[in-house]
Amino acid sequence: MMNDFVVKINNEGKCILITIRRMLSQHVEEAVDCFNDHFDVFDCPSTVLAFLHQDPQAFFIAIENESLKVIGVCGAPLGLHQTHFFGLYGIRPEYRSHGIGSILFEQCMKHVGFHNAGLYAVPNMIQKYITKGGFQIRENVSMVNFLGIPEQISHSGKKDIQIIQLNADNIEKFQEKIIEYDGKIHDGSREKLIKFILKDQSYRTCMAINSNDSSIQGYGCLRQHSITKRFYLGPLYSNDVDSAQLLIESLIKTQSNSVQENGLVWNALDSNPLSLDLAKKFALQEIERCERIFTKYPIRANYRCIYSVFSPDFSL
Repeated sequence: MMNDFVVKINNEGKCILITIRRMLSQHVEEAVDCFNDHFDVFDCPSTVLAFLHQDPQAFFIAIENESLKVIGVCGAPLGLHQTHFFGLYGIRPEYRSHGIGSILFEQCMKHVGFHNAGLYAVPNMIQKYITKGGFQIRENVSMVNFLGIPEQISHSGKKDIQIIQLNADNIEKFQEKIIEYDGKIHDGSREKLIKFILKDQSYRTCMAINSNDSSIQGYGCLRQHSITKRFYLGPLYSNDVDSAQLLIESLIKTQSNSVQENGLVWNALDSNPLSLDLAKKFALQEIERCERIFTKYPIRANYRCIYSVFSPDFSL
C-alpha cells in the first residue's frame, strides 16, 4: 500500500505543497475537471468510477494542500490479458510544467510492475511515450475521436433485429447474455465491469436480438458527462453495421432532446472502417486520432465488431 507523500513546487514565485495519494470515489468528478481545457477526449466521471471499482489501487491524484483541490490525476487499471491501460493523465493548466504529471505517471508505473501496459497516445505525446515511457510496441491501430450533434439518418433496412432497452425489470434476464457476448469480443470475461455499468442508472443500455433465434447481435451504452453534459457512446459492439445503426438510433432516442442540445462523443477505431463511416453518416466531426501503443505486447480483440470503445482512456 502506497503512503501519501508531499512534494514542493514553485508556482509564480510561491512555494506550494502538493500531496500525492491514491484516488477515492469522492475525488472522481474533481479529477476529471482537471481536463477542463480539453474535456472531450477524456472519460466522463461515471466511466472513471467503473474502472476505479474494478481496480481501486490503480489511480493516483495530486492535491494542492492549501485549497485541498485536486490538480492532477493518472490511472492505470488492470484489465484483460494481464494488461494495465494508462489514461486520465493530466494536470490542471495552471499547475503544468512542474513535474507533477511525471510523479503521478511514475506511481502508476510502480502499480503496473512487470505487467504489460498500454495507452492511447495523443499525437503530440507519442514520441515521449515511446522513447521515455517504454511504450515501444505499436499496434498500428488508432482510436478516432468524433464529436457533434448527430443527425437523423435513413433507417436501417434490417427487419429481423429487435432492440431491447435494459431496465430494472429485465436486467437479470439479459445481463449474462451481454457478459457472454462481451467476452467473445475481448477473448476474456469482464463480468465485474459489465455488471457495474449495467446496474449504474446513469447508463442507458440497449441490446440487439435476432428475432428468429433470440441470439444477441450486439449491445451498446450511452451516458452523460456530469460536467460538460455531452453524451458518450460506448461500448457499442455489433455483429454488423445495420444492427450497430439500430442500436445507436435507439440509444439516442432514450435522451433525444438532451443529445441534440449537448452533443455526442463517439470513439471509434480505424481498424473497423465501417465504424468511421457510420460516425460520419451521423454527421459527427473527427477531432483527433490517438494510436494504441504497448510496453510488451498488443492486446487484440474482435475489431470488426467494435463500433465505439467503452473508454477513451482505459479500454476497448
